[in-house]
Amino acid sequence: MVSHAAATFHDLPPQHKSTMTFNALLSSYAEAGEFDALAAAFKEIPASNPSVVPSVHSYNIILHALCNKPDLSAALDTVALMEKCGVLPDLITFNTLLNGFYNHGRLDGAGKVWEMMKERNIVPDVKSYNAKLRGLVAEGRIEDAVALLETMEKDGPRPDTVSYNELIRAYCKDGRLEEAKNLYEDLAKNACASNRGTYHALMPCVVKAGELDYALKCCYEIFSKKCRVDCFVLQEVVNALVTASRMEDAAKVVELGWKNNYPRRILKMPCAVEGDKVLEETDGEDSTPEEQEEHENP
Repeated sequence: MVSHAAATFHDLPPQHKSTMTFNALLSSYAEAGEFDALAAAFKEIPASNPSVVPSVHSYNIILHALCNKPDLSAALDTVALMEKCGVLPDLITFNTLLNGFYNHGRLDGAGKVWEMMKERNIVPDVKSYNAKLRGLVAEGRIEDAVALLETMEKDGPRPDTVSYNELIRAYCKDGRLEEAKNLYEDLAKNACASNRGTYHALMPCVVKAGELDYALKCCYEIFSKKCRVDCFVLQEVVNALVTASRMEDAAKVVELGWKNNYPRRILKMPCAVEGDKVLEETDGEDSTPEEQEEHENP
């Protein structure tokens, strides 16, 4: 708990109050969303403890909290304060700013951050470009996102799975499912592995389009790769298969899900379908598909 972390820090002997323990306290406040306490600690503790000198990591913690607020002027002021205090911003500093601006749809402000990086000879990495991809996708600028990804593939930094996930999400959102599927199929060719984000972006659109064979293929890949997705992603496939009267396939997904430790109380077979609507689920939520069959056919 934050109160416990604060009490522990304040009870430390002066010689044990260091930048490292200070940063641990700041992180506790940030994770709890207690920004006022975070700001107060950042201001007061170094002033009363000469052994605590804020590091670039200290500033990045408070910067991350500031970037969750719509008004990002304080985040920029923090960078100015860092430099005034002789602390050089690093790549994490600027990636935090980029995510803040792009997540709030402030593409103009993000452009200024890129200029600041160039002025300070900070070389952007794939996380920098992923933030930009996310911002372009959020604004519906899909072709610009495609162009950026192609530039990354050609000139670097090499795109990672997150980069491709952003474009898969964009294609799905725009109804361009075939292009999303092609990008998914090319992940391995691009030396990337599909992950949780890939399937969360792709599978709901595949199910909505009625491409159940492809959805089933994705389920099997999830299980074979031991990739952990939210249960609702699998349940949507199960429900769609049941609606399409593909009971055996649906039961197989449930069975494999249970074998891969997905909770039986959430991932299960619906008991009935009315029109296109899956009705209430079975009571035998703790039984396997085989046990259900034995119960139904004693």
